[in-house]
Amino acid sequence: MSVTDPVSAHPERAFQILDEPGVGVLVLDRDMQVTWVNAYVADILSTSEEEILGCDAPLVLDTHLVPLLREHESARGLLAAVRDGIEVPGLELPVQNARGEEQRFVYSSQKIEQEPFMGMWVLRMRDVTGRKVDNASPLPGGCEDQRGVRALHRISRLIDTPGIPPAELFCEVARVLPSGFPHPKRMGVRITHDGAVYTHRYRETPGKITVDIRVNRRRVGSIEVAYLSEPSPRPEDVFNAGEQYLLQVAADMLGRTIRRMNEVSQIRESEERYRSFVQNFQGIAYQTRVDSEPVFFHGAVEAITGYTAGEFLTGTVRWDAIVHPDDRPRLQESAARLQAVTGFSTDQVYRVVRKDGTTRWVREFVQNICNEDGTPVLIQGTIQDVTSRKRTNEGLLSANRQLQILNQIMGVSASSLSLDELLETSLSKTLDLLVFDVGLTYLLNPERTLALTRCHHAVPKRYLSRNRAIKVHHWPWNFVFIAGQPRYIEMRSKPGTVEEEILASLGVSALACIPILAESVVVGALFVGSKGRQGLEDEERHLLEAIGREIGSGVLRSMLHKRLEAAHRETNLYLDIMTHDIKNAGNVASLYCDLLIDMLEEDAAEYAKKLRESVRKSTGILQNVATIRRIHLEPPDLKPVHLSHVIRAELDRIPEADVSFEDSTAEVQADDLLPEIFTNLIDNAIKFGGPDARVMIRVEDCPDDDHTVVVTVEDTGPGIPDGAKETIFRRFQQGRSQGYGEGLGLYIVGTLVTRYGGRIWVEDRVSGRPDLGAAFRFTLREVVHTGTDEYDEYEE
Repeated sequence: MSVTDPVSAHPERAFQILDEPGVGVLVLDRDMQVTWVNAYVADILSTSEEEILGCDAPLVLDTHLVPLLREHESARGLLAAVRDGIEVPGLELPVQNARGEEQRFVYSSQKIEQEPFMGMWVLRMRDVTGRKVDNASPLPGGCEDQRGVRALHRISRLIDTPGIPPAELFCEVARVLPSGFPHPKRMGVRITHDGAVYTHRYRETPGKITVDIRVNRRRVGSIEVAYLSEPSPRPEDVFNAGEQYLLQVAADMLGRTIRRMNEVSQIRESEERYRSFVQNFQGIAYQTRVDSEPVFFHGAVEAITGYTAGEFLTGTVRWDAIVHPDDRPRLQESAARLQAVTGFSTDQVYRVVRKDGTTRWVREFVQNICNEDGTPVLIQGTIQDVTSRKRTNEGLLSANRQLQILNQIMGVSASSLSLDELLETSLSKTLDLLVFDVGLTYLLNPERTLALTRCHHAVPKRYLSRNRAIKVHHWPWNFVFIAGQPRYIEMRSKPGTVEEEILASLGVSALACIPILAESVVVGALFVGSKGRQGLEDEERHLLEAIGREIGSGVLRSMLHKRLEAAHRETNLYLDIMTHDIKNAGNVASLYCDLLIDMLEEDAAEYAKKLRESVRKSTGILQNVATIRRIHLEPPDLKPVHLSHVIRAELDRIPEADVSFEDSTAEVQADDLLPEIFTNLIDNAIKFGGPDARVMIRVEDCPDDDHTVVVTVEDTGPGIPDGAKETIFRRFQQGRSQGYGEGLGLYIVGTLVTRYGGRIWVEDRVSGRPDLGAAFRFTLREVVHTGTDEYDEYEE
């Protein structure tokens, strides 16, 4: 939906309101062309409306009005005011019409400041023939008005002076402006703008008037006119309305001039920035016609192409001729679209061949410029040299590829279960990822005199028959196996006779011999060869050397793993001796102690009892070690266990202890190590509580978790201090005030509870009184039967 301009649609309706008897009216559009006239002005000018509509107003007045004027000075002032866009409040014009009759008209002009007519002008010619003019106000067309028009005309000419500096313009306006007043020598003028002051015979007096200079309705300065006579009268007694209007028109003219100067300055700054951009632009800015005829070429043309800009502008060299042949079809397709598709643009990277024959990568952004009907008429764009960036990107891509290959080799190294698997898989990956044809790996024998083949791929039999085992001190292998340096044998390097035989026996033209290092010690070598390459680039060499180091790390891990397995087997042997043979010896010693106790009396019998207790403690330590070993070596094999049966079996083991327990029907998930929990907790309670200590065991449902039971083992012993309650289940920690120092029992208890999916903690038996005994509580998962489950009941 569009809004129709009322002026252009029906001007006779829009300006009909201006028509009045005895007044000729011309309405000018924003280009100072006649857009509407009334019938009276056509009669005054002795013409028709059709003849003057659409014509320039100065031409119409000069052709039809000036010949009728009796005063040439008035004619010049009127035409100057119209040409310069100066409003005229009233100018008397003596006219002799076409019939020879004398008439008097008052001419006035006004610029419209309201939409939708803003910028248009209304010119009026009021017939005042035979009327008496009031002397109290300025006479239309009198000397005062003509003086003001002449002053404005001089100001207009100053403004139009080409290249006049702003400071000089303001000084000249201040000098000219008094001439528009009746007593020029009694007038002083001061103009302010942008912090600067320009004066002409000015001094401060009460008799002065001031108007603002505005640009886009913003105050940018002022004009002050002062009456310099003594005594100084009041402003209203000196300056009439016409003179105030003269000052306002002058201020408006300066405002428009300042705005125009600002616009010109901005354009010049923009041009300077563009010129600086073109001069400092590291690329090429260009424009051509759609037929590729160049309009301009600016920038680093010669630095990028080796040709001068003039060679392209004169057609000596065409841009498409220096495009790399492989990239030319793609650019020709884009050029066709630029010539045919409205608003088409493209951004592409391609190669150009310089004058010296070298190749550069460039990036071109190009678009077409179309006329009003959308037809492309110009093509413009920028071209930048991106060779360095391209090489950097290619280097990054190469480095990324190397990292990917190394990551795959590292994955193989980390996941291989055996040394042979590591060597075989690493060799296969290296050949596939780096596209080699032949490969084999060697490992040194224990005496480090021979390198023995461990795996190979596509190696000719004639090579293997002679080199399955290599003497490492012989040349050229000593570089690799003794010095630990990579060795590259290449046809392009014109190898010696021995090296040529090596290449021939492998059927390759380039061979890389990479040492495999484990902790800076050579343990073997990786050989890879290519049938198509005449040599290896630095990038490939660095990558192969990194692969050799990674395989060496894998070999070292394999060696350490074997050592660890041997140490583990040895440790198990010692543990088996401790837990079996020493335990049997302890049992025998305990039997002899029992015999001694029966045979001896008094102090000797007490010594025998202490000896038996020490033997039992040693046996307990061995039992704890064996239990910890089982916990770490054997995965949990949980099954339903009847909790009461386990507890009752432990109580039968120590019938002399004061332990109370009410049977429970609870069945829990556990294994055959469950009794160790109760053995350690009950033994601790009796041990630290003394012969009078009582132990209470309860099994209850857990209030917080379904299908979980809470087992409590309480005693009336010395209790556990608050500071030790958090650490008591850690290895080698003790919570009691005294003990023999092993610190393994409660650690085993905590480990087993965690193994069964529960948690354990310790509290005071009586809240707030740790001296009245401890309460050990732990949870176990209860077995829920569906009626069809089968389970093995634990029995002691």
